[in-house]
Amino acid sequence: MPPDPAMVFDEDDLEAFLAEKFRFTLVSPLDDIEGIPVSDFLIVMAAAKRMFSFSLYSILRWIVECKELALPGLSKTIKLIHDDVETHLEFMVLLLAHLKTKPERDRVLQAVTQAMQIEDRFALSATFSSQVLIRQTNKAA
Repeated sequence: MPPDPAMVFDEDDLEAFLAEKFRFTLVSPLDDIEGIPVSDFLIVMAAAKRMFSFSLYSILRWIVECKELALPGLSKTIKLIHDDVETHLEFMVLLLAHLKTKPERDRVLQAVTQAMQIEDRFALSATFSSQVLIRQTNKAA
């Protein structure tokens, strides 16, 4: 008997996490972006790219490794996601290195910390949900 989909992941929680991730990276046309340094945009995007793609990468790795699935296409997708994130991150770091005015250390820490907090809440919720799924799968077996 398959697990009850409603117990696997709360869609409201997922929607809230995705909305929070989106708000973190959003720059509204109404915002006064003239006074915001380019470096601030770069560090927010770098933090978001690295942290937020990690959850997808982790879930796919868990599917392949823990479930011992032989899915070459999925394994290739996982590698492409990882390589893509690393490439974008390296590019943003190189851009930051070439800027005349560097971002303040506190601004970098703030962006990375905020992205990590959002991702931690998502990961904890997903971990709890996967434990429910594992328990339900074991009961059905």
